[in-house]
Amino acid sequence: MNIAETTHTRPVPPPARGWAALGTWFEATTPHGPLRLYLGEAVGPAPHAAAAALALQRGEPMVAALDDWLRDPPAWRWRPEPAPISSTDVRLPWRDSCHQLIGTWPWLRSLQPPPDQLATRLQWPAVEAVLSAARLHLSADDLDQIEPGGAVLLPPSMKPDWTGRLRCAAEPSDAGVKVDLRDPSSPRVLAGPMPPPEPANPAAGRPCEVRLQLAHAIPADRLAGWHQPSLADAILSDLPATLWQLPAAREPARCLAHGRLIPWGDGWALALQGLGDPEQTHVRPA
Repeated sequence: MNIAETTHTRPVPPPARGWAALGTWFEATTPHGPLRLYLGEAVGPAPHAAAAALALQRGEPMVAALDDWLRDPPAWRWRPEPAPISSTDVRLPWRDSCHQLIGTWPWLRSLQPPPDQLATRLQWPAVEAVLSAARLHLSADDLDQIEPGGAVLLPPSMKPDWTGRLRCAAEPSDAGVKVDLRDPSSPRVLAGPMPPPEPANPAAGRPCEVRLQLAHAIPADRLAGWHQPSLADAILSDLPATLWQLPAAREPARCLAHGRLIPWGDGWALALQGLGDPEQTHVRPA
């Protein structure tokens, strides 16, 4: 255990509001972005580095367990002010205290699963997720022909190793973990990294994806890709799905149409039932 900040004269800014202002913050650097440690204490945030070091010492059970899991112990630096938290961060609260560990999804997926003793002490929040069943490029003519009663073929579904991508809804579209979709009613998370994204090719058309609608949020440890659990419990029986145009240049992602997956020859297609997504009141990040 160590703390890099030792000065006693660093000014403390005005306190923030909410839960983030009630404890002491630390930060460490990782190859996948900043890692934050929040130690919630009844005494409030540490007013100076010496008090922060004592707070870190009181949090020794959590700090030691994290050191064992991460293998490369973080060099924690005290933050006098609460750390900014992004929608793409994952928050892992400690079950028997107010402590929290906050990192990025790429950081979490770069790790091995935590030891059982630690895994049971961390809370794995359920987060809104996206299950991308197919990527395709649609030309301007293709986009003009999207209408209820039509169908969009899913070329990846015609391959024996049809895989999709499961990611947090706030993540970029090229993030996530692989999913076996050979049976779209019972997809399964696959071990191993995602292949690198294809280079942009405007001549191929607008990048789009077909998303299977999920029945509920997905626990963070399943989104980490450590295990190969079935996602059958999250798939609705009639396989509702949406067609999305992915963001490009200054254009945000938008839902083009909705419908359901149906068998089509040796693969599957999205049978279009309407334009846009009736369940969306705003466009989610892609």
